[in-house]
Amino acid sequence: TCPLYKSAGMLRNIIAFYTLATAAVERTGSSGGLGGGDKITFNQIKAELGDLMYKVSTQKFQDPADGEETLRKYFSDLNVEISDAFAQLTE
Repeated sequence: TCPLYKSAGMLRNIIAFYTLATAAVERTGSSGGLGGGDKITFNQIKAELGDLMYKVSTQKFQDPADGEETLRKYFSDLNVEISDAFAQLTE
């Protein structure tokens, strides 16, 4: 079984990625792009953030035997990485 803190950390990151991806697509789609730039599409997100998508999909393989604090830090660091990546993408 998966400890609750691990499930919550994984879900938090999945939701963060989905929310930021959807917001980026909607924001650039409705305004014709940020700062006159091109629209951001889900294909562009997949191409530019593929490594990050891989990290989100493989976080389930983190071993609870590593300890709660270690996993909480891993999930927190990944959440910051997700936020930073989307901030760079939408600049």
